[in-house]
Amino acid sequence: MQSVRKKSISSKIISTYFLLSFVLVFLIMCIVYLQFKNVIQNNVLESNSDFIVELLDRQYAGDWRVEGEKLYKGDKIINEDYQMLDAIKNITKADVTIFLNDIRINTTVVKDDQRQVGTKAAQNVVDKVLKEGSSYKGTADVIGKKYVTIYKPIKDSTGKAIGMIFIGYPESYVFGIIKTPMILIIAISLLVLSLGGTVFYLIIRRNVIKPIEKLNKNLNAISDLNFKVTVDKKLLDRRDEVGDMFNSLDKMMNTLKEMVKKLSDSSLNLFEEANSLTAVSQEMAASSEQVASSVEQVASGAQEQSTSIDEIMFAFEKLSNVMDEAYVKLNSVKKEVQSTEQKASIGKNEMDKLILSIEDIRAAFNTVAEKLNTLNASVYNISSIADVIKGISEQTNLLALNAAIEASRAGEAGRGFAVVADEVRKLAEESKKSTDEIVNIINMIQTETKEVLETSNNVERFIDSQKESIKATVSSFTDILSSVENITPLINATTEYVDEMIEYKDETVSKIESVNQIATENLSVVEEVSSSSEELSASSEEVASASEKLLALADGLKDVVNSFKI
Repeated sequence: MQSVRKKSISSKIISTYFLLSFVLVFLIMCIVYLQFKNVIQNNVLESNSDFIVELLDRQYAGDWRVEGEKLYKGDKIINEDYQMLDAIKNITKADVTIFLNDIRINTTVVKDDQRQVGTKAAQNVVDKVLKEGSSYKGTADVIGKKYVTIYKPIKDSTGKAIGMIFIGYPESYVFGIIKTPMILIIAISLLVLSLGGTVFYLIIRRNVIKPIEKLNKNLNAISDLNFKVTVDKKLLDRRDEVGDMFNSLDKMMNTLKEMVKKLSDSSLNLFEEANSLTAVSQEMAASSEQVASSVEQVASGAQEQSTSIDEIMFAFEKLSNVMDEAYVKLNSVKKEVQSTEQKASIGKNEMDKLILSIEDIRAAFNTVAEKLNTLNASVYNISSIADVIKGISEQTNLLALNAAIEASRAGEAGRGFAVVADEVRKLAEESKKSTDEIVNIINMIQTETKEVLETSNNVERFIDSQKESIKATVSSFTDILSSVENITPLINATTEYVDEMIEYKDETVSKIESVNQIATENLSVVEEVSSSSEELSASSEEVASASEKLLALADGLKDVVNSFKI
C-alpha cells in the first residue's frame, strides 16, 4: 500500500482560501443577479407597466369594461389589437399580455408561431391580482418558460378588477443582459481575491508557516535526542501565541537538558557504585569462605576438647574413690587413737569472671575465646591443685614413714600404729600415681586448648574482633601443719590433709563440670556460627549476582544517556 502523501499547512491554507474565495464569488454572483432582477422588477418593469397603462389611456379614451367575452377600452376592443402590443414590445423589449379576468385575450407571447391567447394565468397570480386587487411581482411560469414579471389589475369604472396587464422578461433574457457585468464583476473579484490571497499567503508564510517549520525542525532534533539546537531569539521576542509557543519550547528544551545532565551524572554514579558493590561482594564472598573454614577448625577443636574433659572427669572419679577410701581409713585411725583433733587451714580461692554479652557473630567468637581462656585457666588451676595433692601425698608418705619409725622405736606398743602408717603410705602412693595421671591429662588438655585458642585467634582476625582477656586470680593453699612431735599430731595432720584433699576434689569436680558445660556451650555457639557463616556465604553469592545485574543495568543506562546530545 502506498503511503498517503502529507499536505503541507501552506497548501491547506491556500486551498481553504481559494475555496472560500470561490464561495464568495458565487455569493456575489447570486447577489448581483438578484439585485439586478430586483431592479428590473421594481424599476424597469414598474416603469414599463406604467408606460403601457399611460399609453393605452392616451391611445384609447374611456374606461375599461367587459361586454360578453370582449374587453373594451373606451370603444376599442382590446382582444384583437395585436399591433398595439407588438409596438409596445418593440419599444420595451418585454412581452406584454392583457387578460380578461384570468384568460389571455391579447399577447406578444408566441409558441409554435401562434399567439398564446385563450390560456389561463397561474392561480397564485390570479389570487394576488384579481382577488386582492394588488400588483404581483416575481417569477412566473408562462407557457412553460420562466419570466421575471409584474402583473397589474385592470379595473372598471366601479374599481372592480376585471382583468390584468402583464409585462415580463424571460430569465434567459435577463441573464443575457447581466452576463457581461457579471463576468466583469467575477474577473475583478478574482483579481482582487488573487492579490489578497497572495498578500494573505505572504503574511501567513512569514508569521505562521515559517515559525511552524522552525518549530518542526526543533522538534525533529529533539526526537533525534539532539538538544544542541537553539530557538531563534526573534521568535522568543514575539508577543503573540507563536512567541508563547516558542518560549514554552525553549523552556521545555532547557528543562530536558537539565534532566538529561542529571540523569547522566546519576548513571555514572550508579555505574561506579555498582562496580564498588561488585568488588565488595566478591571480597565478602571470599572472606565468608575463609570464616567458614576457620569455624570448621574451631568446631573440630571444641569437639576434641569436650572428649578430653570427659577423660578428666573419669580420672577424677577414680581419684575421688581413692580419696574416699583414704578418708575412711584415716577415720578408723582417728577412732583407734581417740585423740585425733581436727584442725585444718582452709585456703580461699578468688576468681573474677568477665562475661560478655553476645550480640552477633563477632561477639560469639569473643565468647568462644573468653570461654577457652577460662577453660585454660581452669585447667591450669586443676594442674596447681594436682601439684598440691601430689605434695600432700608426698608429705603424707613422709609422715607415714616417720610414724613407722616412731612405731618401731615404741616396740610392741607401736605395732598397731605401724600397720596404720603402712596403710597411709600405700594410700599416699596411690594418690601420687593418680595425680601423675591427672597431670598428664591436664598437660594434653593444655596443649589442645592452646591449639584451639590459636585457631580462635585466627577467626577473630577474620572478623576484626578483639579478644577480651580474662584474668583469673587463684589463691593458694597456706599454712599446712608442717611438723608434729608425736604420732597423734601426725595423725591429726594426715586427717587434715585428707580433708583438704576431699575439699579440693569436690571443688575440682565442680570446676571440671563447669568447664564441661562451657565446652558444650562453645560447641553449640560454634555450630551456630558455622550455620551463620554458611548463610553469610550464600547471601554473599546472592549479593554478588545482584551486583553484577545492577552493573549491567547501570552500563545500559549509561549507553542510553550517552545517546543524548546536549
